[in-house]
Amino acid sequence: MKITISVRRRTAGIALCLGALAAMPSLSQAAEPPVRIIVGYSPGNSGDSLARLLAQKMSESLNRAVIVENKVGAGSRIAAQDLKNAAPDGNTMMIGTFSVMAVFPMIFKKSTYTLADFQPVAHIANSNIVLAAPINAPYKTLAEYAAWVKANPTHAQFGNEAAGSPAHLLGIEFGRKIGVDMTFVPYQGTGQLISDLMGNQIPLAALALPSVLPLHQSGRLRILAVASEQRTPNAPDLPTVEESGYDLALNSMYGAWMPLKTPKAKVDRMSKALVDAIAMPDVQAKMRLLGLDPTGTGREEFMRISDQSQKVWAKIVKDSGFSIDQ
Repeated sequence: MKITISVRRRTAGIALCLGALAAMPSLSQAAEPPVRIIVGYSPGNSGDSLARLLAQKMSESLNRAVIVENKVGAGSRIAAQDLKNAAPDGNTMMIGTFSVMAVFPMIFKKSTYTLADFQPVAHIANSNIVLAAPINAPYKTLAEYAAWVKANPTHAQFGNEAAGSPAHLLGIEFGRKIGVDMTFVPYQGTGQLISDLMGNQIPLAALALPSVLPLHQSGRLRILAVASEQRTPNAPDLPTVEESGYDLALNSMYGAWMPLKTPKAKVDRMSKALVDAIAMPDVQAKMRLLGLDPTGTGREEFMRISDQSQKVWAKIVKDSGFSIDQ
């Protein structure tokens, strides 16, 4: 009995020691502070879920802790300001949309940052936006809608829940393309907008694809077109706006940025960790479940994409004449 008790105690002691060791960081992790990923979304939001997915994979490849910090408010502009104020020590990064970093400063007159305040890290994914209609509307395609709204100009309204967002500007720009002055109807949330759309209370809505794709697939509303340059793998049956006859392609894209003066070597290290994570099959599968088209391009290519996109959006914002006095 004494021998049995001794062995059990020794085994339990070894197990406790191993458990403690497993909870402790490795020597390299202990030598480096955690990487902080700022997001401007609430926990559970698709953008937050994306950041946490990538943080886990980056932690494994970097062999150091990577934490996600939610800085919610002002449509993610608080998060962007926090990134601008962060020390350029290579330990802080933000994952968010290009519209927050580049388009919002063009729209919000009192913005305290611009895209030039940040160092691009990687292009993560495209998030498609669509034009959707009630299922029982007299138009079944985007071309049919254009003909209908020209014949019924008093019904030239479209809904969106985020003033200044790519989806909002898509509605305005589409109106310009077809020669109709589209009236923007702001909503407080996506749920009410979708409810009104299904109830035929509004003839058109500009929305993120993930929020309406299940309803399109179940026949409760109709997506007329997706605004991407090519058909999305998430819904290959959906035509693009360009395929529908209109020279217009607007993507909302997710990217990562660091403070402007972060040393290039540290930016490159984070860029590689991100790109490697996005290339993993399980990560790509989970991103597609979030309604995203994974891209995973590095710093140099992201800079090129950003420069091109900024010029496109600058023209759209200027032509729309839209601004917010905040």
